[in-house]
Amino acid sequence: MAIAPKKPAKTAPADAPKKLRRVGLFETSQNTQIVPARGLLQGINDIGQFIVKMKKHVKMGEKPEVEWIIDQICNHCGGKLQHNKGLATCPYCQWSLHIESLTYQNGIAKKPLKCRVEGRSLVVDTSIDLSNPYQSSFKGDFKVRYLNHACLYIEAGGVSLITDPWLLGPSFLGSGYLEKASCKEAVHLLVKADFIFISSNRSSCLHPQTLAFVSKTKPFIVPNFAAKSVEKSLQSLGFKNVHPLEFQQIYEFGSFFQFSVFAPADGTEESGLYLCLSGHDVIVNAYGGYLNSFNLPSDLTLLCTAFSGGTSGFPFCINNYDEATQKRLHANHLEGFKRQLETLIETTKPAYVMPIATPYNQEAERDGAIKALNLKNSFKEGQQICETFSRSHRKQPTKWLIPEDSLTLEFKENDLVQWREDIHTLKKETPQSYVDFYTKKFTYNPTELIEYLKDSGYKAKQIVTFVPMNETFERVVAPIVQANFGTQTFRIVPVRTIIKQQEGYRTLVLKVRPEILACIVSNCLSFEEMVRGFHCRMERSPNAYEAHFWHHFSHQYIAPQPYAIELIKG
Repeated sequence: MAIAPKKPAKTAPADAPKKLRRVGLFETSQNTQIVPARGLLQGINDIGQFIVKMKKHVKMGEKPEVEWIIDQICNHCGGKLQHNKGLATCPYCQWSLHIESLTYQNGIAKKPLKCRVEGRSLVVDTSIDLSNPYQSSFKGDFKVRYLNHACLYIEAGGVSLITDPWLLGPSFLGSGYLEKASCKEAVHLLVKADFIFISSNRSSCLHPQTLAFVSKTKPFIVPNFAAKSVEKSLQSLGFKNVHPLEFQQIYEFGSFFQFSVFAPADGTEESGLYLCLSGHDVIVNAYGGYLNSFNLPSDLTLLCTAFSGGTSGFPFCINNYDEATQKRLHANHLEGFKRQLETLIETTKPAYVMPIATPYNQEAERDGAIKALNLKNSFKEGQQICETFSRSHRKQPTKWLIPEDSLTLEFKENDLVQWREDIHTLKKETPQSYVDFYTKKFTYNPTELIEYLKDSGYKAKQIVTFVPMNETFERVVAPIVQANFGTQTFRIVPVRTIIKQQEGYRTLVLKVRPEILACIVSNCLSFEEMVRGFHCRMERSPNAYEAHFWHHFSHQYIAPQPYAIELIKG
């Protein structure tokens, strides 16, 4: 690796126009594991890597009869589930699986593995190896430049792509601020890029303030989620040239620029990107978590993945936990990112790793306590993980790249050259001006909230109480709305009648800043924005993520409307 002065770089020839084309599917190779059936008893058997439910005891001379078999891997973050008394819990994200029903407490199902009986053993389908049969045999050059957070500029074969552009202004309704201000050159690259990839509809990926610089005719490639959340959001902002891509299909802009979208194993509307750039394999996984169950191509040139581990509202927005428990859970959450990086490196064997989804902070004065608690993994820890792997894989080591917006990385056949760029940094944001904007612009109206909830089409045995609070969540400041989605009754209630527990129902008490709730309702925005922005505090029963509620109000029942942000200079 070398650092050299800036100069023009050679690229592979552009052998096709900049037009999107579907190519085909990955070649797959199924991996299996043999599990001895001897000694397995009727019912649930925990055998370490797997949990298997047998229809009856396995007796001498009899053929084993299996009801189902599952791995002990968390579908959310890929951690090892810890099984205890019929409940298997991930230590990193706290997702808990009911073994008998194969359903997580949040309502997400876990699919059994395919298996067959051979003699006295079970042959279990485990992971799948993927390879790109359309990959060019020629390994040429490609360039990557980190711009900020999850935003990368990627160029190969005369085609350029931007990922998840958030370059200025806050995300999550005035709460999240880029740790380092972007450079003006990043905005120029965004404007001139041929295509833009958006991995999810969270505002740290699909950022309206940043996208205001982009032509309405710019082509976007997006994951084809069932709820069309990214597609709807972009179209609401006026973008017409949006291409939803099927998962695990290979597309190309030309033989030197191929790509595919992968989904996570937990069913959430996040995604990651596989790229084949001038013959080099690359994975970009900002928010995909346990991406495609880690069934990914190996021998990558570059792995770009999340590592810092900033929280998405859990656990600090959950009032079911005291502060000591929140700190412990967050420490486990950070540890999960380290284990995930280790697994990804072991699986994909990358030559280089660069962390993305780099830290953003809660800079507003009112969020100071959250900023102090919301610790991140350091880049040094990621480098140590790469060095540890490399010591035991000397023939195929992995190098850690620190993301810098002043560097262009040019990957060649067997080498990397880094070009130092001249940059001009944009002005830092003033957080209080955004707080003031939302407070003055949006006024909470309980009647509008009730009508919004009535029209949502959401039906479940669930009671959600919306409690408008002051900015520090110390007192109620406006009428409380209680929504019973089972009986479809929506009404204003006094504090004393708030329902925290109800037999046969999930209950959620949602204490929220009123101007933020008003903004979401007025503009048909994702409910998850208020959680990721720490604009609410929650008390829930049972104490588990309400997956169906948040999915409905964050991905299905949305039609985001653009609104002008006018800041008072002072």
